[in-house]
Amino acid sequence: MRHLRLLLLLTLMLTLHAAQGFGNQNPGDSSAPEPSTLGFYFGAACAHFAGGSSAPWGSRYGPDMGAYADFGMTDLLSLQLDMAYISKGARKEELYINVVRKLQLAGDIRLGYVQFAVLARMDQPRSRFRDERNIQPKLLGGFAISTLVETTSRGLVEEEIPHFRDTELSLVFGGGFDYRVWGRRAVTFDFRFDLGLSNIYADWSSNTARFLVGMTL
Repeated sequence: MRHLRLLLLLTLMLTLHAAQGFGNQNPGDSSAPEPSTLGFYFGAACAHFAGGSSAPWGSRYGPDMGAYADFGMTDLLSLQLDMAYISKGARKEELYINVVRKLQLAGDIRLGYVQFAVLARMDQPRSRFRDERNIQPKLLGGFAISTLVETTSRGLVEEEIPHFRDTELSLVFGGGFDYRVWGRRAVTFDFRFDLGLSNIYADWSSNTARFLVGMTL
């Protein structure tokens, strides 16, 4: 899996390098595609396990941060490549079992993932964003593959920690808006939802709501 992580990192570095060359182009016709841009974001992820065996587990919050390159294709559509670190997992709440009068202590599992995503981005026509308005709504949708790089726990013994699979495939969708602050620079606000398409352990999958704030470079 180390080779996969290096490959994903190299892919992003090459993408960012290529995008930087295009990002300094001056826009021509206002109806033309926007030049490629770079950006970064950070925020919080609210994750939980889904599946028939996951009932005792509740949601868990963790950090979410990453960078992206956005390649304009038309005035309306662009291709966005993301690479991020996402904290997933779940929290086991206190459970009182009446039959045996037993209190189960709370604990949680944190899963740290490096995620590479390919997203289609749909904007309000960029010509209007450049010429008339400071706020540009957007919709995002695509797929992501995540590599597990960290597993930690609290309040659980070693035997209670499942052996999670190394990779996860998910459907990513959401939206938000960009608020232009000066020139082509904008503050970004995103809400995304990662729907797990593959099981990470037995019949468990992972679903994650992501709240992100960032800036274009």
